[in-house]
Amino acid sequence: MRIFSPRKTRNIKAATLTAGTRWSGRILSRLRDVDVLLRLAIAAAFLLLMIVILESWLAPFRYHAGEYIADGILARLDFERINVRKTELARLERERLVPPVFRNDVQFLRDLEYRLRTDLFSVGSVHDVHDLAADVRGAFGLNSDNTIDGTLPPLLARDWQTLQAVIGPASMAERRIDEIVGEFTQFTAPLRVSGVIAPEEVERRQLALNQPIAVLINDGGTTGELEFAEVNVADALLQENLKAGGRLARQWNQFPSLARLQPSLERWLLQRVQPTLTFDDLATNRRLLAIREETPDVTDHYNRGQVLVAPGTNIDEETLEVLRAQYEALERLVPWTDRVIRVLMVAALLVVLGFVNAIYLQRNEPRLIRNASRLAIYLAAITLAVACGRLLASGSWRAEITPLLAVVMVLAIAYNQVLAAMTGFSLSLLLTLSTGGGMA
Repeated sequence: MRIFSPRKTRNIKAATLTAGTRWSGRILSRLRDVDVLLRLAIAAAFLLLMIVILESWLAPFRYHAGEYIADGILARLDFERINVRKTELARLERERLVPPVFRNDVQFLRDLEYRLRTDLFSVGSVHDVHDLAADVRGAFGLNSDNTIDGTLPPLLARDWQTLQAVIGPASMAERRIDEIVGEFTQFTAPLRVSGVIAPEEVERRQLALNQPIAVLINDGGTTGELEFAEVNVADALLQENLKAGGRLARQWNQFPSLARLQPSLERWLLQRVQPTLTFDDLATNRRLLAIREETPDVTDHYNRGQVLVAPGTNIDEETLEVLRAQYEALERLVPWTDRVIRVLMVAALLVVLGFVNAIYLQRNEPRLIRNASRLAIYLAAITLAVACGRLLASGSWRAEITPLLAVVMVLAIAYNQVLAAMTGFSLSLLLTLSTGGGMA
């Protein structure tokens, strides 16, 4: 058993010294340093982040609002563009035709039948109009306001006699009242579909008599699908229904029992019927939103060779959108292999620029490149300047130079003017190439 390790020969020692002096050996020894690996990871992260920020897989869009075009621009291919202004006008026009939605409380109209039965029984139980309850007397228009010296006018007196005659004696009153209420149920059936709207609501919402409204006939809950019946405003106004030629007025002849009581029942309806339609803001907005989504986009078609920008003119906002639509159409035709080549080209440019700046930093600013935190801050400032510059370059004011100057001034104060100049040159090159600007 050996106690000491075997001695190295002269050849082995010479080989070890030779490997340490080679460039590959020096690189491997450096890569074993954790601090070096950390700085390389920061540089690699910066490279990937810059590739994403510069959108390396896309060609730069070089046109800007307000730019002067001396020779004009022709369409390079057939393409379509969604005209946002025309689409919005089409949506507004369709929204204008959407009728407002009203919710119909049908239960009140159903209770109206019970109310009529009760009032008719009150009429049949008395012989003199003054013995009638004031509420019932007012409902039929027989209240004291229409009497002269306690005596009803001839027309009202005749209506009162007709009421008593139709109801008949007490032995036949119940059967006849049932007949009247049955005909009344059929007579008011249209109101259960259209509902009754208040005249004040019509005036407040400035609705025309021939304007359609949507009546909610089956809400199915707030999450269920809504069903609507569209009627004209005149069909929902009780006064218009009772006028000559109105929906209800045309039905009197179909119901013999009701026809004899027409004047009294018209006054009773005007007194007893309350508005059943209430404006439903939520359902109206939901309908408007559905109409907006259903409205197709209005597209403009452009043919290859068509003049997009006339010679000697400036690019306005609408023309810029046309040029951007052509740019997007061209980008959709680029195969993925070309996009990979673009990314590799941009990565190669970044590596070259980084190598040039790294040589300068290694020789003149070693404290910056040998400290991981300082290097991270330096690269983060460059990344932020490029990102902000690209955002500002998209506007008509072309203010992409603002973040570049800010970074250059900070570097000139914190380090020196040479470092600031080299960094400014690199930033200018990246921003110029990524925004499609010229080098002049």
